[in-house]
Amino acid sequence: MISSNKIKHINFAEENKLRFFGLKLNFISTVKKLDVNNFELSAQDKTRFLILNSKLRKGQFISARIALSSINEKLCEDIVYGGNRPELESMQGHISLSHSSNSAAAAWHPSLSVGVDIESNRPNLDFIKSKFLSSKEIEKIQLSKNPSFALRIAWGAKESIYKAANQKGLSFANDIHLDFTAEVNNGKAIAHVCDGTKYSIGWCMVLNKNGSSEALVWAVQHPKTLRIVLTGPESTGKSTLSKSLGEHFDVPYLKECARDYLNEKNNGYGLKDLVKINDIQLKRQANVDSSKVFLDTDIITLIIWAKEKFNAPRSIFKSDIKNNSAHLYLLCRPDLPWVYDDQRENADDRDRIFNLFEKELEKSKIPFIYVQGKGRDRLKKAITSIQSQMF
Repeated sequence: MISSNKIKHINFAEENKLRFFGLKLNFISTVKKLDVNNFELSAQDKTRFLILNSKLRKGQFISARIALSSINEKLCEDIVYGGNRPELESMQGHISLSHSSNSAAAAWHPSLSVGVDIESNRPNLDFIKSKFLSSKEIEKIQLSKNPSFALRIAWGAKESIYKAANQKGLSFANDIHLDFTAEVNNGKAIAHVCDGTKYSIGWCMVLNKNGSSEALVWAVQHPKTLRIVLTGPESTGKSTLSKSLGEHFDVPYLKECARDYLNEKNNGYGLKDLVKINDIQLKRQANVDSSKVFLDTDIITLIIWAKEKFNAPRSIFKSDIKNNSAHLYLLCRPDLPWVYDDQRENADDRDRIFNLFEKELEKSKIPFIYVQGKGRDRLKKAITSIQSQMF
């Protein structure tokens, strides 16, 4: 995140790794010269671009997509529309775009809905504040040390939440509630909508070349249940660590489904059994009623298992990967002694298997953190890593 308490002068692309379980945000100055022949747009975006009737609007349109392509060059080619909202057709994650006369911004999150907004200084916000703020919000803003600034961030926050929520008929004043009043140039806070869904809000100020300032505001939806998965090769302390983390954060932890399934089966297994294990795992996840849950392994383990034992492609789990992905992985290093049990098969191959997990996690685009060390030190590092990502 931008850490300066001063307004930051931005005249180049700068990608911010903002934590929030994988949020990426990029913002650039609006391009002046258009060369769309050297830039890949999706089929639907090409149609939209052609009907734009001014050079300014075309520049803003392209600038937002350049900002997005700086996060991942393939994202722009994958854009489709649910109404007027840009979505990704096949790639992992959620996106949002915004632009002003001077800047453009793009946000991407691998698993959570996201919205982004750029707000220039708009004196008319004071005249229309009752249309997008509740009376309680107006009162708090009027009592703040810089009401015009707080008003600007409030509008950007509500615009960002509206984009992220994607709920038809959502009222800015009545349905989106800000649990904060902005007081500093760079900050973060919490907001919620009428159905109880929470959003983390972040903002910073951007100084343009011409001396004007803009507010960059973003919103990330809190999931109903935050899923944190312990993964990695066998005998790396996943079961012990998931239990300890559940107890530390006072939330549920789910034991490895495969172990119980194979104990009951009590004989050999095939590819169909791995698919069944995944189905059981997903049903257990769906029944969790908690702000977060720790899982001892998930579909990533099954993908690697299916490939190693049966040379099966990851596509047999494809729909489940996209729709049931974790929000954070803790990848356990094989730095603990291997301990025998009758379901373990890779006593001398854990380093190679660890590399397979690493590559699969990189492919999934879900953020992951390495876990290493012994005993309390291993647990302490895991807790610190999780807290560093928290909303």
